[in-house]
Amino acid sequence: MIKLRSYIFSFSFFFKREMLVTIIAFLLVILFAESTARFFKASGVINEDPRLQSTLEKYIKTIISERPDVWFVGNSTLDYSLDELQWSKRTGVSSIKMPLGGSTVRATVSMLEYYAKASFQLPKILVVFATKDDLNINGSRAKNSLTYLNRSWATPWYDTAVALRLCQKSIRNLIGRQVNNFARKIRSRPAKSDPIPMFDGAAPDPNDKHLSGLAANYQIDSEAVNLLFQFANQHKLQKVLVVLPPVTMQYEVWHDTKHSNIPVKNIYNEFIEGLKKKNIPVLGFRNNFNDHSFFRDSYHLNDLGKQRFTESLDIGF
Repeated sequence: MIKLRSYIFSFSFFFKREMLVTIIAFLLVILFAESTARFFKASGVINEDPRLQSTLEKYIKTIISERPDVWFVGNSTLDYSLDELQWSKRTGVSSIKMPLGGSTVRATVSMLEYYAKASFQLPKILVVFATKDDLNINGSRAKNSLTYLNRSWATPWYDTAVALRLCQKSIRNLIGRQVNNFARKIRSRPAKSDPIPMFDGAAPDPNDKHLSGLAANYQIDSEAVNLLFQFANQHKLQKVLVVLPPVTMQYEVWHDTKHSNIPVKNIYNEFIEGLKKKNIPVLGFRNNFNDHSFFRDSYHLNDLGKQRFTESLDIGF
């Protein structure tokens, strides 16, 4: 008697079917995440898309449409230090500010090539903001900068990969806003404007995790200056200069206490000496703002400090 074997109920069939179901389910999850993110953005729940790609696209569009003479580049210290609109209004010189959170000098210079190729534009003057922690090749900023150096945001999968996270964050923010609005109604108190954040002048905690991460295994990036010079020389920029933005004494004392083998003074001396060899001028504001009321923390200016710094910045255009 011949026994017929049915492959419909065989292990191999179930395995293939389970694989197919898994793949379909995975694709449906991606589709749902992407469409949900787009829905929330279109409906206004997501007011500003925080994706790096979106930020870069905004920079590129501004460069193409406005053709600014001056490019200000750096990270959060640039963002908190300069009001580029007020600066342009005061000086009559068009400018764009392009901060990238957590970027090192090396990463900032790397992104300049991207801006130039994507916009087919170059600045007349390039201004790079830098602090000591932007020169550490081992700190947390160096790790953050891998995003800019590796161009992970330039892949077609980037939007899909972050879509679900965007939805999650947006829903959480939406719930938080509703809870806050409900709490305000219960209290029935008139709304108050948020006070300007001010640094209290106290020395940072010796075990501050954030500052420790910035200065971890400190080693100066000796190639950063060369990369900046190469970009300026290759594209024949009219002028390039480096700005050392204001920071508090507490910030630098903290570093010297924790890293006495490589004090702040030595770091800046080596950096400035390298810039001088390449004929790149330096504008130093490190310790110009002695009043800690101009700061929101040990190395970021608040709105009062930003206004004062913007009024004092002269790049000699």
